[in-house]
Amino acid sequence: MNTAKAGDGSGKTAARLVMAAATLLFAAVLLPAASTVLAQTPEQIDKAEEYVQQTGEILMRVRDIVDESESARARRVLAEAKKAYESSRELLARERLVMAVQLSQRAREGARQAERLARVDLASGERVRLRLDRLQELYEAVRERAVESGDEQALRFVREAERQYANAREQFAQTNFEIALNLLKSCETLLQRAARLVFEQGDRQRLESDLDRTEELVARARDQLDPGADRGQADLLARAEDNLGRARAALARGAPLIAMEHARRARGLARRALGDGTPSPQPEAVRAQIDRWEQRREAVAAAVAESDSEPAVRALRRAENQRDQAERALRDGDVEGALRLLRAAHDSLARAEDALH
Repeated sequence: MNTAKAGDGSGKTAARLVMAAATLLFAAVLLPAASTVLAQTPEQIDKAEEYVQQTGEILMRVRDIVDESESARARRVLAEAKKAYESSRELLARERLVMAVQLSQRAREGARQAERLARVDLASGERVRLRLDRLQELYEAVRERAVESGDEQALRFVREAERQYANAREQFAQTNFEIALNLLKSCETLLQRAARLVFEQGDRQRLESDLDRTEELVARARDQLDPGADRGQADLLARAEDNLGRARAALARGAPLIAMEHARRARGLARRALGDGTPSPQPEAVRAQIDRWEQRREAVAAAVAESDSEPAVRALRRAENQRDQAERALRDGDVEGALRLLRAAHDSLARAEDALH
């Protein structure tokens, strides 16, 4: 045991020495005459600017992973890393290059730690399950817009995304998480292409209206939040505002699917901050709704089996997937998530019925 501790200590010491040596080496290359800022050349400044800029890109990449994990401890570490990064930018503007690089290194180390924490908190299976739920909602939103637009290419992308999604669900059920995740990434790429096609044909106004409604919800949450509310509620509201800002930025750069996703997150966080004032659903009530869904499905499935309607078959398959997700969510204790998925399953059954006529 003592040997292990000694080994850990020597390892940490070695890591610190390596980092110190790297900083000194960078300083030696960057500032041969580090004692005076007058000796700094444009080339040295460019190198420091590039290093700090790359640190910002690393933080942006890690931010998405941390957001997906919803890990509180990863968010705290990342917030400290962001502070170090902002300080490095300020020092860079004052041409304090060595200190700027040192703080930028600290920000990178914080980003790596935040990513490790996020990945630990979000096990592979849970990560895939969350992504399945998220993409199901996005799929429904994009599909609705594609159908309304009548764009054949967008509809082809949507149909292929549905196929990839169904394959991902099968792989998930077989615990092939890495394969499922890759399929979901492909599904998301297809939905992005479909959303962009619809967006370019005039869907921007509708998406802007969605963001306006989201902003109204966030503003209502801000107005109703008790000044003495606990830190958790304030954090939820801050994250809702951040996601709303990111949705606006995504819309401005022509990335509609990303805008829709951040808007969805913002609405969910704002509702959680508000508490919505409604009683939480009980597992027994959700179970009763699942039973009613099963009875309804029998009649729809029989009619679909007698038809040659491919849209009806796809809608029924989607309804069954949503029902399975609701069942798993209920087993995991996510009663509200189960109820939401079950409502989507009822909607999909209705679409299957509509496709028969």
